[in-house]
Amino acid sequence: MMPVSRRGLLRTAVGTGAAAVYAAATSDTSRADPGASPDPYESAVRDARLTWTAPPVSGPGSPCLGNGSVVSRVYTEPGRSELSFALGPADQVRHGRAPVLRLRPPGALSALTVVLDPWDAEATFAMTTAEGRTELTALVQRSLGVLMISWSGDAGPTGWSAERPGTGETALDCREMRADGRTLLLVATHPQALADAAAESATALIDAHRGWWHRFYRQSFVRLTDRAVQRFHWLQQYAAAATTPPGILPAGRFPQLLIGTGHLDLGPRGEPGTSIMAGNPLAAGMPGVGSKAGRAEHPVAAWGLHRLWSIWQHGGDPGVVENLLYPGLKRAVELYAGFLRPGPDGHLHLPLTHSPGWGDVADCSHDLAALRWSLRTLLSLPTSSERDAAARSRWGSLMERLVPLHRDGGGVMVGAGVPLTRPVADPAHLAAIYPYRESNWLEPADRELMRRDVGRWAARRDGWTAASHAAAAALFATTRDGEAAADCLAHLLDAADSTLAAGASDHDAGVVDQDAWCTAGQALLDMLVQGDRGVVDVFPAIPARWPDLTVAGLRAPGRLMIDAVRADGRTGAVRVRGTPGREVILRHGISGTVLVHDGAGRTLPVAARNERTVVLRLPASGVAVVADRRIRGANFVPSARNRPSESLAEEFSAAGECATP
Repeated sequence: MMPVSRRGLLRTAVGTGAAAVYAAATSDTSRADPGASPDPYESAVRDARLTWTAPPVSGPGSPCLGNGSVVSRVYTEPGRSELSFALGPADQVRHGRAPVLRLRPPGALSALTVVLDPWDAEATFAMTTAEGRTELTALVQRSLGVLMISWSGDAGPTGWSAERPGTGETALDCREMRADGRTLLLVATHPQALADAAAESATALIDAHRGWWHRFYRQSFVRLTDRAVQRFHWLQQYAAAATTPPGILPAGRFPQLLIGTGHLDLGPRGEPGTSIMAGNPLAAGMPGVGSKAGRAEHPVAAWGLHRLWSIWQHGGDPGVVENLLYPGLKRAVELYAGFLRPGPDGHLHLPLTHSPGWGDVADCSHDLAALRWSLRTLLSLPTSSERDAAARSRWGSLMERLVPLHRDGGGVMVGAGVPLTRPVADPAHLAAIYPYRESNWLEPADRELMRRDVGRWAARRDGWTAASHAAAAALFATTRDGEAAADCLAHLLDAADSTLAAGASDHDAGVVDQDAWCTAGQALLDMLVQGDRGVVDVFPAIPARWPDLTVAGLRAPGRLMIDAVRADGRTGAVRVRGTPGREVILRHGISGTVLVHDGAGRTLPVAARNERTVVLRLPASGVAVVADRRIRGANFVPSARNRPSESLAEEFSAAGECATP
């Protein structure tokens, strides 16, 4: 295992499976102290820099650069004094099929320190050889996907080669240029990209690249007491954007955590004629065949329908509904409907399907939750197609007759006649709780059942992997158990050599859960803000170990943006921004009397559901602020003039007073 800086060691991977990294949040001599920046965004993101103090080797623990479509993983190979850059689409890089650029330093490589700065999405390589010390910088330019490597003077690499592994054939287009005492090597997977890059100045390319990343991070903000978890959040944002192709389909491959942080522009678009299955109609498993379908997922998961629903809920693009979500749900429901059979109890039942991590069962809870969610969602979607009126009546009948989840004295069962009698790493039988939320925590009748079901599964952790702990964090966040959710995140961030290695590195075995680390990242966001059935819940699952929190620009269903602050374990204020006139049910979590105004001091009418929930309608400004009346001497209320893309330094400063009506 390669040595790394050890203050707050963590290792992360994102849903593409292409960005596992060792991270050390320590300052180094190659950059200024990240805390020195007056910009809270830059300070927070740079604090999450990754440092390697020994040559990284090939695999998920090596530095990763990328623009989403083109990814580069940087590593060294035993016995070769070279720096290797695998360059290509994420899946090719992950499976070792991408062409490789190899740089030869001026002498045998005796030491190498690598710093990956997520703020600029650039890596710095300090190489030591018998000839002296050389420093390289590298980035994958955001708009063109061209690898740019530069160094000063004549002490840089003495040569380079580019070839496809195992063939010896050249598979990259390269061009070396010199200007202002620096050497620039441009490397591209396509000649046109190389030509476009060569036609621009290096300064213009780098400025455009950095500008894109800085705007990306400014879409939202998270700062919390636990610095390791905060760094984890920012690294997940970086890695997801670096390795996820824009507009990727099926939508399930688009990281959920990019939705809640305001990056829908990188996700699937609802353009007419877009195929929801990305040209692969056989990607989903068929009901009734069980394990004979192999590892194929059920159609709701395989086609990313729940992810599309989340994209639509947060962004409101009608094209997503008309061209992707609605036709996809129709096809999934009709596929299931063809296999449903009436039973003597009057319910419709599913034949054998595969419950992940368990086996083949009838009335599989995993599939029933997906089908019931699909039916409920179909019936709730707006559609311009009048010809589906008869179909909607049929879907309503299916939903009424669909068999409920099977339960025994201990809780929900895996399926008909199959109780949870042994530990299982994958909580697929709890899909009704997460991700589909068919069980509603806000309903008292559901609450105790949800708590019992999650507790029974989580009590037996034999064989758990990184994916299990990530799923547990998500489930505990859904059931508002912040302490347990934080424990799961802490376990993941501490398990550098055991759980993580087993859960994120075994690509060849084909068992890696590529969504595990995105699930963990989304679980963190769910601890901060949740939205379901028209209710926005702010700070719903915060552990006592996180007494101080600042969030801004986090998205909630209904095209809402949430800003909130918490100090000394007490929520001070919440700001909601959205479409004027929209009704918002807000669980603000502020104890005692609150002030509700439009951000400029004008009181807003509200209806109080209970002590910590209000119902309000967004005014013409589209801004509503709910603040603790007792707070004075601290500016807990974000100023209405600032947008998420602007600095939070002033609006979350310790100066000023809370706005009052």
